[in-house]
Amino acid sequence: MKEQFHILKQAEDEINDYGIFLVYQMLFEAGKMLQDFLSVKPPKGFIFFLNGAAEAGKAFVYNAIIATLRKKENIAIMVASSGIVSLLLDGGRTAHSTFRISINVVGNSKCGFTKQSIHPYLFRTAKLIIWDEVPMQYKYCVDTVERALRDVCNNSRPFGGITVVLGGNFHQILPVVSKGGREQIVSTSLRRSLLWQHVQVQRLVDNMRLDYAALKNKLFVEFLMKAGSNPEHIVQLPLAIQNLETVQDLILSIYPCLNESIKRQDGFLAE
Repeated sequence: MKEQFHILKQAEDEINDYGIFLVYQMLFEAGKMLQDFLSVKPPKGFIFFLNGAAEAGKAFVYNAIIATLRKKENIAIMVASSGIVSLLLDGGRTAHSTFRISINVVGNSKCGFTKQSIHPYLFRTAKLIIWDEVPMQYKYCVDTVERALRDVCNNSRPFGGITVVLGGNFHQILPVVSKGGREQIVSTSLRRSLLWQHVQVQRLVDNMRLDYAALKNKLFVEFLMKAGSNPEHIVQLPLAIQNLETVQDLILSIYPCLNESIKRQDGFLAE
């Protein structure tokens, strides 16, 4: 996306302009305008959830917000639910590493830091916490962090009064419950947490990487969105998939060069 909009550095003015454009787009879809909020003080102590499908530009929005805050010498914390996702965030780390969350987290778990450590000072001075791909985490992870921040900040407001932006997509991977059924999996989701009643949901709708000029791509994305929100157990597959008779045909249609032999490169193996 940075190449598409010719943005080379995240601190450049172009990334701020595009971040404002995305905010304006979300407000427009909600029937509001940016002018409606010019006299409103910046939010403090709110919880937002940025909901968007894959390639909707969530990571780009996160980095735009973080670049703006850090440009003003404010402290912002970027975490994600997995190490791979954290690599997409500017200065991102895993939530377990940053907040010292235990591996086997339960309802009464505690974070592994004390008020005398350096962590509370970092959290008390932070203006914003961004937590990406939070739907795949147990709700107990978020609840544990929320209780710890209330304690170290000496503030009874959610997350100790720190503004938090959660993000992800509930159409994707949910928490993994060993041998758990649908009820057990849903009950561990963030949406079953008591914190969810304080969350304000914002949505990114457009796929920023999709070539909408190609009708085939557009129809396939629409099919994926419907499959994720369809309450029926039986999903009608697109005609292109229905015409494939075997699994092998499906594999070859996705990976057409799978059967082609590749010349061995010893230099690559040495790396």
